[in-house]
Amino acid sequence: MKRLTVFGLLKTILYILIGAFIIIGNVFIRDFVHEYINYIVGVPMFIGISLSISHDFKYKTYLNDENYIASHFISLFISVLIILARLIFKDEDNAIVCILWGIVTIMNSSLRLNRCINEAIKKEPFIFETVEALIEIGLSILLIYDPYEHVNLHIFVLGTEYILEAFMALILNVKKYVSNNIVESNGKID
Repeated sequence: MKRLTVFGLLKTILYILIGAFIIIGNVFIRDFVHEYINYIVGVPMFIGISLSISHDFKYKTYLNDENYIASHFISLFISVLIILARLIFKDEDNAIVCILWGIVTIMNSSLRLNRCINEAIKKEPFIFETVEALIEIGLSILLIYDPYEHVNLHIFVLGTEYILEAFMALILNVKKYVSNNIVESNGKID
């Protein structure tokens, strides 16, 4: 389980740095952030999803009943669309970037909600992660709803969402790591 923590930690650090840059940059260097938001959002998303796919193949997680490889590939494709948004869609006002990021986040949050339902059925704690998924869905709806009128708000939400997703991924990895160590220390085998 330590390997999951390493992948999660790398993604967490990347997302926190990018989220902070987006938020702070939107205040101090707004024109720069607006001009390059498709790269600022798309490239880290591409790297983070590539790390997840690499993990899937390296540790064959796609063989498990609960795997996310198909959604990872869809998210990877959408991250490429975000990177190329200005070229493909002539997205000068970042609306397409906001909409695509909202779609990816809703996809990821729905997977998280599915995991919460499974945890609830198993009588494991699920409230915190459920609230987090619902908040992410709410933020994603803001990203999708009327992006032309609220681009600055959406850019702030993008940065906030990166940071929120990073911390939640870290918490989830720590939770998995701790629960596996408890199982190992009790002498049980998964």
